[in-house]
Amino acid sequence: MMLTSEQIRQRQRWVLTHPCRRVEDCGMLGYRIDLPAGGETIATILTIDLFSSPVAWHSTTALIGQDGVTLPVTVWQANDRTALLRIAEQMLEGVGQLICRHEEDQLSIGIARLVTTTEAEIIFRAIGLCPPKPRAIGEIAVYDFADRRTEADWNTFLPQERRIVYDNLPQISN
Repeated sequence: MMLTSEQIRQRQRWVLTHPCRRVEDCGMLGYRIDLPAGGETIATILTIDLFSSPVAWHSTTALIGQDGVTLPVTVWQANDRTALLRIAEQMLEGVGQLICRHEEDQLSIGIARLVTTTEAEIIFRAIGLCPPKPRAIGEIAVYDFADRRTEADWNTFLPQERRIVYDNLPQISN
């Protein structure tokens, strides 16, 4: 049994309003769903971790043997690895920023994507905090050197328009 698009969207909506506050919580019901696959089981975990910075979606998959023990990545077959990575990708379809980071440890593989600004606002409301104001990181000034009215001194001009550039990577401090 694999997850349908609707199941994935429902799971994403739940995770978005229930971000994971502690590492120990990430394997709990809601974040983790196990899928039967032949004689083995595919463990899937979908979280938004408040303890990581910057805040990101994490989609993790692992293979559990018939004896209930998580199998090390080193014993997975190539098609297992491909299938589990594809499931991790599917769990993140339509959420987060497009750039992703692949993660792997001894027992699992996964993908991390930074949350979008809109998702960060939902997360902040869900945990009872006001969304942070964007952090200014620069300024763009537009000059018209042909307009002598903007000349403040010889070859020194005042900008006709100024725009502030903001950082859109949400940060949460615990």
